[in-house]
Amino acid sequence: MEKFSLFEKLVGKDISDEQKEGVLRHGENTFNDQNFKGLENEREKTAEELEMINIANQETNKIRQKYGLTEFDVPAKNIHITDEQDWTRDYPLASYAPIFQAISIVDMKETPEKIWLMRKIFHEMLHFKSYNAFQLVDSHEDNTSELKPYRCGLVIHTRDGEDMLLNNINEAVIEEITKRFIKGLSNNPIFSEEIKQTKEVVEKNTNLVTADNKKLNDNDIISARIVDDSEIDGRTTKISILSFTYKTQRENLNTIITKLFNRNFGDFENKEQIFDIFEKAVMTGNILPVGRLIDNTFGKGTLRKIGELDNCSDEEQKTFIDSL
Repeated sequence: MEKFSLFEKLVGKDISDEQKEGVLRHGENTFNDQNFKGLENEREKTAEELEMINIANQETNKIRQKYGLTEFDVPAKNIHITDEQDWTRDYPLASYAPIFQAISIVDMKETPEKIWLMRKIFHEMLHFKSYNAFQLVDSHEDNTSELKPYRCGLVIHTRDGEDMLLNNINEAVIEEITKRFIKGLSNNPIFSEEIKQTKEVVEKNTNLVTADNKKLNDNDIISARIVDDSEIDGRTTKISILSFTYKTQRENLNTIITKLFNRNFGDFENKEQIFDIFEKAVMTGNILPVGRLIDNTFGKGTLRKIGELDNCSDEEQKTFIDSL
């Protein structure tokens, strides 16, 4: 069958080729039309925002090509930016909606930094361009079927569509790739002034700890901006800091990779080779190499246990991973 969008696969009981073709056509129509409820307050994108989307497409396509995947551009029309005052608070500040083949982003007044918007565009576009599969879930009430996500990167949705596994590791991999991309933007003229400003603020206030216990020399900081330049003891009293997200999840991923490297000494030249196995699984959807590596190292069922702990507290998942 011809492929019309990033609808990679359809799973479900007794699905005919005609149904599969219909779902793929639905994906194509949704991808092209983007005509659904909730877009009434979308604003027009600026020239710089259009260039950010172009940059994100170029860089995410390089990642797809790295793993033998074809290039695929997400058009600007599939990325919907809403101003804060028009935000419907039922929706997150940034998200990728697989069924709608769309990215939604809220432009918040308190975070006007262009590099922060770039982070959101790139992160959500990676979700968009990672492996996507869908399923038809039966409704017991009216005997109909509803289209729902089945896979998105490493994420596995249960066959009833109610729960998902491995979302935390998936987000950790996506954000780590995003961090590496953002850290490489220092020479881009769109962001050069903000990057310079952040460097100056950090150098002046290296030892400062903010109200939420963030240090300005933290490698996770994307942007630091003075919002109150009054000083106490020679230091600025109020600084706005933006940092990479999913910190706990990324720490857990790093713990897993470090333990895998130490337990499989000699099989890998460095930890980056193990990260590539996770990255490839996110992009291609082939989770088996990750599962084999983790289960052969820590015991059968370990990957599934990690995934199931997504539904528990971050601390409980961290405790289990630390104990491996």
